[in-house]
Amino acid sequence: MSIDDASATMGTKEWWSRQRGHYNFGFLIAGVIAFVSCQVVACTAIIRVDPQLEITVFTILFQSFIFSVAMLVALGVANLFYSMGPLSERLVRPRKPEQFRSLVYGLGFWFSVLLPFCVPALLLYLAIFHPNQFQHDEFVP
Repeated sequence: MSIDDASATMGTKEWWSRQRGHYNFGFLIAGVIAFVSCQVVACTAIIRVDPQLEITVFTILFQSFIFSVAMLVALGVANLFYSMGPLSERLVRPRKPEQFRSLVYGLGFWFSVLLPFCVPALLLYLAIFHPNQFQHDEFVP
């Protein structure tokens, strides 16, 4: 059953509730891929401009833990924003709710999926265009 078929027979609350699992799954998978992308950027681009960068099992485990905590917080915030979908439908009262739901859900889903990739993209940008951001200056009193 496609999103359009389901939306034709369901109410607002039920339709949005059914889509939440897909939304959360997509967000979490995107986060994991973004984390791996950060590691790839560090191992390829950043290490060229910062040879002192150390990537060890310990640093990856530590970063994975911090990342997991950050993703839990981000998932909570993402679901708060997800709740704006049914709220917007109640406020706008579209004539064609099926089209409105598909559009709003699609925009929100892809925004949420692409958002975690801002971090590796920013790291790559800095490594290429502003490599001095990664250089270590010796402390001179």
